[in-house]
Amino acid sequence: LRYNRGTHRIFWDGGELYRSIDTVIQLVLGDTVRISAHKEVQTGSLKVLPIPMSCSLFVDGLYYGETPSVVRELAVGPHRVDVVKNGYRMQSRMVTVEGGSVAEVRVELAQSGSGGFAVAGSAGELSFVSMNGQARVYHGDSLVAITGKGSVKIPAGRYEFRFESAQESQVKTVTVAGGERKAVLVSFLDR
Repeated sequence: LRYNRGTHRIFWDGGELYRSIDTVIQLVLGDTVRISAHKEVQTGSLKVLPIPMSCSLFVDGLYYGETPSVVRELAVGPHRVDVVKNGYRMQSRMVTVEGGSVAEVRVELAQSGSGGFAVAGSAGELSFVSMNGQARVYHGDSLVAITGKGSVKIPAGRYEFRFESAQESQVKTVTVAGGERKAVLVSFLDR
């Protein structure tokens, strides 16, 4: 920009990505003034209040502990929030986090009694255990359990489960009979 000599106030709104600039400059003939715009990482918080309490919380697929909870320093913008509890249907929401504020999410989970499986007739019960930290347990694209968080009633049959930890993924095939109670164990590499 070119200015006449003299005193000038420069104001620039950096928006969500840059720190705003508000400064006064003094120009004399032939001066060049450089003003740097620094990136400002905008963050906000997310407060999750579910019914029932003590659910597992995932934000953008990452585990953030048990609810109720507040997740701090999330980047500004949309985030996928998944609230999971064995015996209840998972609830998912898209939530937009704004800089310097707290987005509040209230969810009520409906009981399924089966970790999302339709149980009619003969059923067994599975507990999922991971030797190296927690893992999410999927059947197809559906999250059905978190290792170490109770058991899931499931119709008798043969199933393929995918276990996902922060480092890796494993698939296990499990057969369950009516009335059977079984623990499914997975072990991930130590990293």
